[in-house]
Amino acid sequence: MKRLFFPFIFILIMAVLAGCQSGGNVILDKAAISKAQTSIKDLAKIVESYKRLNDGNFPPEDQPLFDSLEGFITDVKKDQFIPTFENTYNKMILEMLEKKGGINFTHNELADLFAPVVFSKDDVDMTEEEIKESFIANLEALEIPDPTESDIYDSLNAIFPKRKTEIVSYSEITTLMDTTKLKKGKEEILTPDQLTKLKKDARRIYGSSLPPFNTDPAKGGWSQPKWIIIEPDVDLIVEHRAERFTERNGRAPRARELNTWRREAETYASNSRVGYIVWVANDSNNSLVYAKVN
Repeated sequence: MKRLFFPFIFILIMAVLAGCQSGGNVILDKAAISKAQTSIKDLAKIVESYKRLNDGNFPPEDQPLFDSLEGFITDVKKDQFIPTFENTYNKMILEMLEKKGGINFTHNELADLFAPVVFSKDDVDMTEEEIKESFIANLEALEIPDPTESDIYDSLNAIFPKRKTEIVSYSEITTLMDTTKLKKGKEEILTPDQLTKLKKDARRIYGSSLPPFNTDPAKGGWSQPKWIIIEPDVDLIVEHRAERFTERNGRAPRARELNTWRREAETYASNSRVGYIVWVANDSNNSLVYAKVN
């Protein structure tokens, strides 16, 4: 039965190789393709995390991949795949703030920030004040003046120790912390002149850097990666088994035998599902790059 599965992979790989063999600037294209391949492997690891935390299920195939990965991919991480000027600018602000010593939050400020997020979740039967008190107590138990995002994650989810799923994801924490740091940095720490200079530098860097993927459909790119799930065809497997059975035994299989083969084929097909992420590298050939999800 396995021989039925591999032609799909062969066709996919041939499509990838075909996209990489036309002309263009060889030196530039090799660098662009290598950059895209490295990035798409990172994206595959995020999908693997999704699969691991969703009982072995892949993201839905009929939806844009980044929409399906909400909660598993932060805005900062997504910017590595689809950079924007605004994200480049914000990243430079955060880097400058770190050079100036970073922005520290008191336990009360963190509680004011995250208690409404926890309160908005399903099945939360505590008031915001109760959530704040519990969160602050968990932070104080750490006995550290400046909790990291990992500390915040642990302290928030420790409010509900018996809950089977996380109450606040790590990406939610990272996004909210970055948003708050940017707001405080722009309003309280960095001067207008510093912000103007950073914006000019960000525009120059964004304009001169080559992102890993071509996301412009007008130039042959794709706005998001294609998410393909390859699975053996159950009907084809049963049909081939029936043909072989008839050749060997001189009779057609009975209904009972066909039902048994179908159950076996459905199990095999389910266990043999493989996910592939396919995208367009930002090179002169619009080369396809892909990553297999383990």
